[in-house]
Amino acid sequence: MISEKRKRELTKIAKGMNIPLPEDVTCHRELQSNGNPFYLFKHVELGTLGRMFIMGNGNESQLMFDVMGEEDDPLTEKKKNLFLPITHMISEQMEKGLGAGKGTVKPMILPSDVRSIKAEHITCKTCHALVALIVYAEEATTAAELVDHATFFHKKAKELNVPTWVLGKEMVSDIVLMTYHSLFLTLKMWPEREEARLMSEMEIDDLLCPLVEYHCDEEE
Repeated sequence: MISEKRKRELTKIAKGMNIPLPEDVTCHRELQSNGNPFYLFKHVELGTLGRMFIMGNGNESQLMFDVMGEEDDPLTEKKKNLFLPITHMISEQMEKGLGAGKGTVKPMILPSDVRSIKAEHITCKTCHALVALIVYAEEATTAAELVDHATFFHKKAKELNVPTWVLGKEMVSDIVLMTYHSLFLTLKMWPEREEARLMSEMEIDDLLCPLVEYHCDEEE
């Protein structure tokens, strides 16, 4: 365990570090459920890149980093390639302030977070087989936030293997044919990930209706 005094020292050094982050990457401090701090790194397009923890290691302390994502998700490799140089810079800065440690360095790992995600199953009108999934990211207002939800849902989407979209927060309504329609920032995440874009309810229905109506016709 790290003493409270040591935690304060490390936090002070971490706050004083001048890490030249890429302009599209941000870092902010958050607290775990046990009250211990960690640092969260986010990219404007790729969403959450990873986290940094300050861990106890015998009489020393060490940094532990993790990359956000499933190992078989192609996006995870992109995140790792961007995050690794940042972790190296941070490690070097910490060593300058505290000296190099003698302990065994823990490897970068993938997080084991469990997040509750709301998803709607879209089924064939005839055979009731699953034909599509809608994942709701009801508070998401940016493409990066949609990507975070897609990251957490990747394993399930791969398992179910049907077209899957992530829908963000309901946006201002648009007028189509003198009728108000809600707009949603939408990201198709499976089987191939596409760019996020604003879509109306009608456009979303146009994507889903053929899957519901003609699934059994395609099976014949």
